Order: sequence, then C-alpha cells, then structure tokens
Amino acid sequence: MFNGKHISYWLDSTEMKNYSSLKEEIKVDVAIIGGGIAGITTGFILKKTRVQCCFN
Repeated sequence: MFNGKHISYWLDSTEMKNYSSLKEEIKVDVAIIGGGIAGITTGFILKKTRVQCCFN
C-alpha cells in the first residue's frame, strides 16, 4: 500500500533507476519511450522488420 492506496506489484517490487542523458545525437527511425508490455512488444515487432530503434 502507498499512502493508503493499493499499488501494483510491478511498481512495488521494482527499484527505480536513474539514467543519464544522451551525450551525443543519434539517428533512428523510431524511438520507443517506456518498457512496459506495449513498448517491449513494439520493439520486438519493429526489430524483426529491421527498423532502427532507440529504446529509452
């Protein structure tokens, strides 16, 4: 529970990470923001089509 409210096991059991900003410019066809089920599935499908992806 968080402040008296229930939160998902996913949020409760995962340590938050801090990633540094990119230091250089990169060129990609698609940028996927987020690593939930939709982002992972999108990346998987796009990778099979050989689209250049950036995962953030």
